[in-house]
Amino acid sequence: MSFINKKRLKNIEYILPVIVLVISLFGVFCILMATASPFTGEELTFDEILANLNLSKVKMQLIWLAIGFVCMIVVMLVSYRLYAKIWYAVLGVSLVLLALVIVFGSVRGGTKGWLVISESQNITFQPSEIVKLAVVILSAHFLSRRPLKTFVDLLPAIGVFCVIVAVLLYQMDIGTTLVYVVIFAGMLFVSGAKLRHIGILALVAIVAFLLLWFFAMGDQQKSRILNFGNTEDVDQLRYSKIAIGSGGVFGKGLFSVGNMSQLSYIPAIETDFIFAVIGESLGFLGCLVVILLYMALIFRLWQLMRGCKDKYGKLIIAGIMFMYMFHIFENIGMTIGVMPITGIPLPFISYGGTNFVTNMIGIGLVMSVCFYRPESVVNNPEELEI
Repeated sequence: MSFINKKRLKNIEYILPVIVLVISLFGVFCILMATASPFTGEELTFDEILANLNLSKVKMQLIWLAIGFVCMIVVMLVSYRLYAKIWYAVLGVSLVLLALVIVFGSVRGGTKGWLVISESQNITFQPSEIVKLAVVILSAHFLSRRPLKTFVDLLPAIGVFCVIVAVLLYQMDIGTTLVYVVIFAGMLFVSGAKLRHIGILALVAIVAFLLLWFFAMGDQQKSRILNFGNTEDVDQLRYSKIAIGSGGVFGKGLFSVGNMSQLSYIPAIETDFIFAVIGESLGFLGCLVVILLYMALIFRLWQLMRGCKDKYGKLIIAGIMFMYMFHIFENIGMTIGVMPITGIPLPFISYGGTNFVTNMIGIGLVMSVCFYRPESVVNNPEELEI
């Protein structure tokens, strides 16, 4: 395999990374607003304004942005078909990472899902984020190996998926588990699996959830689900809704005096609830811009998926697309009270290295499918061999 092939240069996907770059830079600006100290209105000079800004997290997010783009390019240059050939290694590394969390992980918000890299610098790594991509790769491989005519044809993909989810559920990471389920369900639908088979799996998933509820879930996980629909009893959500509503059409403006997002009313403001910052400071128009950018991202992924002639590559794009869709819908939904609070970040906008780099690698996988796509299924069937 040659990484430099002039004939493939025309296959490079440019639109997707441009959209992601715009969203990411907007995210850096939102983090700057979210982490600033409260303004009093007496800040007149540039130095006084600068003193109120927390530039350390902004710098860190810019570093993750640079690392993420490098990872995206590297992943693009590696043929996506390679991962199917080494699927056992992908599975093995994923299970090892999740097992390390069980043994050495730290607990946050009732979930044991983080490996602490540096306690003093507050640098952590969340393996379940990167394993999302393994779920996409493994599911795409097993769902594309043969026609899915019977339920037995689905068993290899189901088996691998259940093994990974079982290890994840041991950490009680319900939010990430939901992402995995949505990814797998979406890929099943795109793969051409029969609806009755998908229905059977849905019933099994419901039974599994009931078993978790009665025998495994802690009070904190149950509380978040039970409070859904009774959101006024959850302080962080109530303040989030007030902040978004107070922004009106045009927003209160940047670093306005008395912004709730800067007065520590809303926890995890630069991560889980960063959409509240957008709504309060930039108003409905700012929220609309963000949603339109995400719609452009999803639409482009849908276009690339529809145009892909290789089923394996098509399923990879589908898995990445459903991953972003659920993150966007769940994060925005939980900040306005239409979805339960799960702690799922907003792609390319929320602060955090693991999630951001994972999302960039996901874009790299899609670009790899485009870069190494077969020119013609009819004329070059060998191109589809994995």
